[in-house]
Amino acid sequence: MKNILISVLMANRNNQKYISQSIESLISQTYHNWELIIVDDCSSDNSPSIAYAYLKDQRIKYYRNKERLYCGGAKKYAASKASGSIFVVLDSDDILLSSALHCLVQSHIESIDSGLIYSNHSYIDEKGRVIGKNLWTGEVESGSTHLHEIKAHHVLSFKEKYYNMCGGFSDEFRVAEDKDLIYKIEEVSKTRHIDGELYCYRIHNNSISQKGAKANLSKTYDIKAKYSAFLRRKNNGFHSLSEERMAELLYEGAARSVLGFNIINFLWFFQKAFKLNRNMFRGVVVILNKIVNKKNA
Repeated sequence: MKNILISVLMANRNNQKYISQSIESLISQTYHNWELIIVDDCSSDNSPSIAYAYLKDQRIKYYRNKERLYCGGAKKYAASKASGSIFVVLDSDDILLSSALHCLVQSHIESIDSGLIYSNHSYIDEKGRVIGKNLWTGEVESGSTHLHEIKAHHVLSFKEKYYNMCGGFSDEFRVAEDKDLIYKIEEVSKTRHIDGELYCYRIHNNSISQKGAKANLSKTYDIKAKYSAFLRRKNNGFHSLSEERMAELLYEGAARSVLGFNIINFLWFFQKAFKLNRNMFRGVVVILNKIVNKKNA
C-alpha cells in the first residue's frame, strides 16, 4: 500500500468528556501515516487542555479560534491547514475503528475517480456501548443522487483534489456542513460506499443534530444545502430535484423556521418557495402540522 498521508479533520467545542477517546482511537490506527488537525471552536470547558496534552505527538496540530466559526467554518479552517491528499472527518465525540484509515486508503487507491468514500457506522452511548446500527448508508441507486436520498454517512473521506475542486466546506453552514459538501462533491466526482463499519457515532445530550431544537436547526440547514445544490445544478446539468420537490422542501424550511421562532429564516424560505411554486404556499400549514405532530408523537 502506498504511504499516503491522511489528514484527519476534527472540530471541537466543549467535548472534554469524549475528546481523549476520539484522539486515542486515531492513535490506535493500524495505518500510521496520518496527521490530526484539531480546531477548537471557543470551548469553555477543559477540552483544549486535554487536546493540548497530545501535542507531544508531532502528527497532531492544534488551533484555537478567537471567535466562533461553528461547524462549517471550523472544518474549513482545519482543511486549510491540512497537508494530506485524503481528508477524513472525525468528530471530537466519536470513535474510529482501528482499521478505518487502512480501509479508506485502500479504497481511495482502488477508486481513483471517487472524490468521496464513506462507510457504515454504529451508534454508541455515552459509555461507548453499541446501541444501534445505521441502516441508511449505501450506494446511490442508478439515476439518483445523494440530493434525492443521502446515502453517505460516517465515516466521510474526501480526496483533496476533489475537495478543492468543489469548494470544500462552507463557513455559511453552522450545521449540516457535511451534507452541503456531499452534494457539492458528487457534482465533480464519483462516490463510493464501503460496506463495513469503520466509525462509531456517539449519541449524548450535547449531540449537535439529534433532537429538539438542534435537530430542527440541522434540518433547516440541510434544506438550504439542497437549495444551493438545486441552483448549481441548473447551470451544470447534474441530476437535480424537480422544482415542485424543491418548493416543498423550502416550504418545510419555512414551517421549521416558525417552530424555531426565526422570522428572518421564515421569510428567506417562504420567498424562495413561493417563487418556485405559488400554488403550494398553503402547504406550509400542512407541513407545520406534520412536524408538530411528529414532535409530539
